Amino acid sequence: MSSFPTTGGQRSTSDDTDTAGGGQNSGVEREPPPIAPIDFVPAQNASVPRRLPGLFPLLLLCALVLIGLALWFLITARAVTIVVDPPNANIDISGGPSLSLSEHVLLRPGAYQLHISAEGYRPVEIALQVSKADRQQHQIELEILPGHLEIKTVPPNASVILDGSEQGTTPLTINDLEAGRHDLEIRAERYLPVTEQIDIEGRDQIQAHEYQLA
Repeated sequence: MSSFPTTGGQRSTSDDTDTAGGGQNSGVEREPPPIAPIDFVPAQNASVPRRLPGLFPLLLLCALVLIGLALWFLITARAVTIVVDPPNANIDISGGPSLSLSEHVLLRPGAYQLHISAEGYRPVEIALQVSKADRQQHQIELEILPGHLEIKTVPPNASVILDGSEQGTTPLTINDLEAGRHDLEIRAERYLPVTEQIDIEGRDQIQAHEYQLA
């Protein structure tokens, strides 16, 4: 009968031991599971931003190109002097680059077209050939435009004869007369004739003359 308490005491001791062992296992740190590697797959439509060049290099390049062209023109151009009568004529040059200086124009050898005009003169188109000579000169004289003569007399209805040709009766305007000296004669019945020489200036000007017949 006394063996039952003894057996019960042993089981109690075993339970205490298991409880203590369970306390020790719960205090141990566990290692995390290993991380499996994943293959890298690049994006199909990924775009890499490009850096645009700055504005300053482009401006510098343009400036260098312009300077080079200017030096090339100055080295290869020739000094061409164009003397025009009248001296106040306007000269337009086409066919290539040109640089007008005080007394001459810089032009590269080749063919050019000159358009020259002046008030009171006929405009002209002239072909200009520039050679390889260092200095060249061309002289051009414009033609004066014709003038107009207006004649009045007192009394009117007098006959006007210019350079031997009948022009009509006064008051009268004779158009497109070449510049220079002309012979004028005015006749009317019961009046003395008028004979004189008139200088026509031309340049599309109207010269008015009035005569008192006697």
